[in-house]
This record gives sequence, C-alpha cells and structure tokens, in this order.
Amino acid sequence: MKLPEFAVKQPVATMMLFLALGLIGVFSLTRLNIDMFPDIDPPVISILTSWRGASASDIEIEVTEKIENFVNSVNNLDTLTSSSLDNLSIITCKFDWGTDLDVATNDIRDKLEFATRELPDDVDSSLIFKFSSASAPVMVMTISGEKSWPRLYHLADKNIGDSLKRVPGVGAVIIHGGLKRQINIYFDLAQIEGFNLSLPKINQILASENINMPAGTIKSGLKDYFIRVPARFTSMEQIKNVVVGYYKKSPVYLKDVAEVADDYESKQMNA
Repeated sequence: MKLPEFAVKQPVATMMLFLALGLIGVFSLTRLNIDMFPDIDPPVISILTSWRGASASDIEIEVTEKIENFVNSVNNLDTLTSSSLDNLSIITCKFDWGTDLDVATNDIRDKLEFATRELPDDVDSSLIFKFSSASAPVMVMTISGEKSWPRLYHLADKNIGDSLKRVPGVGAVIIHGGLKRQINIYFDLAQIEGFNLSLPKINQILASENINMPAGTIKSGLKDYFIRVPARFTSMEQIKNVVVGYYKKSPVYLKDVAEVADDYESKQMNA
C-alpha cells in the first residue's frame, strides 16, 4: 500500500501520526540549548615564567630556550611558540584537537620539574595557564576623563572595578592601562660603594622591614588575644629613615644612598 493511499483510507491514523511528530518537535524545541558562543575550548596551554630584573635577551637564553627544550617532547604537541619580554617568559603550547588538556597539563608539569633544575635560582616558579573560552572577556569598557592618570586608575580599580566584582555572574575584572601608584627608589651607586654597602643587602633589609609579623597569643581568662607587630611602611619618612647599614659605627639611612619618590609604575612595567 502506497503512502498517499494509506493517508486517504486512514485519515485518523495519519492525523495522529503527524500530531505525535508535532508534539515531539515541540518537546525537543523546549529542551534545545542555543548558545551563540558554544563551549569549544582550543587545546592551548601557556607557561608563564617570571624573572624579575632580567632583560628580554637574558629571558630568552636562560629561561625560554631551556623550558622549550623539555616541553617540545610532550605528546600530541602541534606547535610551540614563545615570547621573551623584560621580566617575563611566555611559552604557548598548541595541541592536536581532541587532546585531553588535563593529561597534557600533567605532562607539561612533569617536564617543568626537570627544566627548573637548569633555570637560575632566583627565577619564580612557572605558572601553567589553560586557555578556556570562559576566560574570554564579554565586555570591554574604556574610561577617560580630565583627572590625572593615577587618579583614573584609582577610580577604575576601587570604585568601578570593585562594584562590578559584586555583580552576580561576574567572574573577574581585569584592568589595563592607567598608572598604578608605586614607591620608587633610585639608588646612587657611588654613595653605596662609598659606604661599603651592596644592593642585595639593602633589598633584603627593606623587605624585612616592610612586613607584618604575628607575635603569638595571650590568654586572659576565657579569651585569647592574637598579637601582631604591624611593621609595614605607612609614610615616606619611614622608608627614607630605614637603616641600611653602618659606616664607621654610624648608621647609614636609605635617604643617604637613594632617592625615594612617591611615584607610579611605568608603562613598560605595566606591560
């Protein structure tokens, strides 16, 4: 029996069949997920390694090339690209589609364990960043005004950024540009040599002076009191008057060997 003949002779069955198909279609439509940006994560892993105070050429030779020598043998690796900047090494590993990034991340972490042994001692630990479409920005805002750059950065960070972070569904707020406040110290090498001091020793003293330290607890009756020593710098005068050494039994202050300026991070440092 042909289909048209069946439809003519059995109108009720035909109507019920098409009605069932229509109900199935409506049910499926209500359960169908529509996403303008589907969750298709590219198999990309980035390795970020920081070495403070190093130039781009030193980063390339001492950090980037050594890590590449170990990472390029990871399984399913498609392409390996790198970028060496001042203070920072960025290595991007792109894998074949379908690669399990969790397994690839573990492989890279194992390779970094071997590479770390050949890196300079003062290089920071490498960070592994697994790219995800969820980390792509969904909104970009530009702020301008008649205020100074440091003031604009403060407004964007404290007023606007903190408010956006409290919005439900916001994962992160990242601020680029502007000028962030920073205390800069400009050393006079001639004065440092004249007082028989060294930069590493001065840096160590400044780091130990600018820290809050816990000092234990005191029990009084049923209450326990936590004791801490607030020793972070709160003014420019405190920084200038830090004793960085002694010369002929007389204290040498930071202001004697350096200029302390309440300034901001340079654009190169922000980059």
